[in-house]
Amino acid sequence: MRGLANDVANDGITANSVLPGLTNTQAITPQSEEQKRSTWEQQAIKRLGEPEDVTGAVLFLTSDDAAFITVRQLSLTVASIASAEVRVMTTHRTIIRGLQRIAERSHV
Repeated sequence: MRGLANDVANDGITANSVLPGLTNTQAITPQSEEQKRSTWEQQAIKRLGEPEDVTGAVLFLTSDDAAFITVRQLSLTVASIASAEVRVMTTHRTIIRGLQRIAERSHV
């Protein structure tokens, strides 16, 4: 993450990730209810996360309010399982925002 942040920082791009616990998406469909329960019993909040539970963190890290925040990993629960799809989406959206800024500057 730090390497990515260093590579893109001069272009106004930040690199952050959101690490939610076990989230109710298609990615966990193969897991049994017992496996899911075992995981969320290790969390402070005793339930599966929903994609909507992650939205606020993602929106914040991709907003102008977080323009000076980089190389942060925001853990949304204490679970040991992280959703790679959300981490990738957050980084992807942040990169797109940075690329949009570069495009805007080049059209001035």
